[in-house]
Amino acid sequence: MIDKLQKYYGNAIRRCVDKKAKSKQEVEDAVKRMQCAIKGVLYHSVKIVVEKKRHQYCPDGESSWCSIKRDKAVGTNTPFLDKSHHLDPVFLEFLIPLFDRLSEKKLLKRCLPGLSQNANESVNSLVWNRCPKHRNRGIKSVETAAASAIMQFNIGAAGRHGVMKELEISGGYYTKAGSGKKNKKRVKQTNARAQKKFKEARQKIRQAKLVEEARLKALEGVTYQSAAFNEDNFNGSRKRKRKTDKTTPKEGKSKQTRKE
Repeated sequence: MIDKLQKYYGNAIRRCVDKKAKSKQEVEDAVKRMQCAIKGVLYHSVKIVVEKKRHQYCPDGESSWCSIKRDKAVGTNTPFLDKSHHLDPVFLEFLIPLFDRLSEKKLLKRCLPGLSQNANESVNSLVWNRCPKHRNRGIKSVETAAASAIMQFNIGAAGRHGVMKELEISGGYYTKAGSGKKNKKRVKQTNARAQKKFKEARQKIRQAKLVEEARLKALEGVTYQSAAFNEDNFNGSRKRKRKTDKTTPKEGKSKQTRKE
């Protein structure tokens, strides 16, 4: 269910992205729509008895993802069925504070342009490719790796040509040709990953991993439990002590008989 809520929360934000919101009023209206969509995710996923309260934040219209609001727009009356991942009402009071924090204005204002953290992750990967984490490095090595990564991220592979020129190391034909090939390859990969079919493929792979993980959990049972290892050791040590306590008097008697 956590994965479902995470997915629905992301979808709610993406549906309400408004890159054209510039004025203060437009930004506030866009943030309110986003907050309403996030609340709709929570209330729709909880088995609230009162139907009006449960679907009060769901979007209206024929294209709504909520079947109740869709039926109202079309004029049909399809019975609403609870699904296995829907939560009991007791969870609502615990999830409301969490969703309130996730729908704060400061956070949602940064989500309005529809940008993601992929750019930051890409810069981090460039840094750690030059300076791996599993090896001990000094501050100069890390600073050099960070500067090189930022230069490549902003300018491309040809950015090093300026550094080479300052160091009086002139780059030849093959250096420039290699940098051009790297830049073209980078742009090609970025365009390919941004396509819808690649995104759907990544989602299918992730979903398959979750299904396989759930299957293994059901097959193996509980493989980890908090403090279970310590309890087993404690119980085992107590059993050993009892065994030793039982054996000690017998050994004492045998020694006494031998002495006699």
